[in-house]
Amino acid sequence: MIKFTCDKCGHKLGVGDDHAGKRGKCPKCQSVIMVPEKTILINFNCENCGEKISAPATRAGKKGTCPRCKVALVVPAAHDLTLLDMEELEDLKRQQRAEAELAERTDEQDEEIDVESSDEIELVDERKLPWFIDVFLYPLSKPGLIHLAIFIGIPPAITVLQNFVPGVLYVFFSFAGLAVRVLVFLYMYWYLAECIRDSANGWVRAPEGFGSIPELEDMFRQGMNIIGCFGILFGPALLCLLIADGPGLPFWMLSGAALFLYPMALLAAVIFDSPGAIGATLLIRSISVTFRSYCGLVLLFVAVAGLVAAATTMPSRSRLASFALSAACVYAAMITAHLSGRFYWRNQKKLGWKPG
Repeated sequence: MIKFTCDKCGHKLGVGDDHAGKRGKCPKCQSVIMVPEKTILINFNCENCGEKISAPATRAGKKGTCPRCKVALVVPAAHDLTLLDMEELEDLKRQQRAEAELAERTDEQDEEIDVESSDEIELVDERKLPWFIDVFLYPLSKPGLIHLAIFIGIPPAITVLQNFVPGVLYVFFSFAGLAVRVLVFLYMYWYLAECIRDSANGWVRAPEGFGSIPELEDMFRQGMNIIGCFGILFGPALLCLLIADGPGLPFWMLSGAALFLYPMALLAAVIFDSPGAIGATLLIRSISVTFRSYCGLVLLFVAVAGLVAAATTMPSRSRLASFALSAACVYAAMITAHLSGRFYWRNQKKLGWKPG
């Protein structure tokens, strides 16, 4: 076990030795941190009760309390370390930048010095390829491929099976097939929201999903988050289309404004877990502080919207072409969800959102 402290908030952390040198996120302040190569410990005894205590060498000279008798104490200086350990200690201090950050927090006593109480950090993936190539590989993890097979394969499989059902059972099978399709689409909405949240925590491959199979209520709520967000923004344009004779200038202006706001609104609805989080003040402020990178995200959504429009409006196409377009839409939706989450991960300090 490697024991160290977060260089931002001073929170005590611990990870397995196999995570040495990897990046992670502090569970307390959510800042990105680097796991050191090894833990250098100072072993000493409490002068009051004789309790054996171990503390990371970066805590030398810091105040604390004995985990047994609660008496205030100071971690002794690392005078017994070897020259090699001292060099590693200096490297560790430079990695964490802990001395400067934690000096301001040592006026008050720290928590108990108990290495067994450290929290496990959440490790963050690192891209192994250039980002503009790696993002297209996002769905190609084992869980991602399984979910692609579910979302792409089950609806057409139901259609094919219906052709072989006898007339007596056809009506029953049609209703059952419709119910399965609805469940698949609800699960797809839930999984896309999971992709956004997972990527917002720094991950670069599609999440498990099946680790905790969602309840129907949870899937329905996530579906309503996405559909509700769409309805709030595109509702005025659709209403204008119904009232007017055709898609005139007001329709296209409202649609353009809705499409520009939709990526940020969808991200807010997922992060805050409610379409009610969408507000004009939140959207305008969030877009203004991330305008340049947000424009790139909008262009991605425009490209995906064009792909979906092509898939749904193409006049005549073969079944194979329909299947390929549907597969491309699902694949693009997963990549879009990933990049939405990464947008939040890279800009969360600028956005300053505080989800409950």
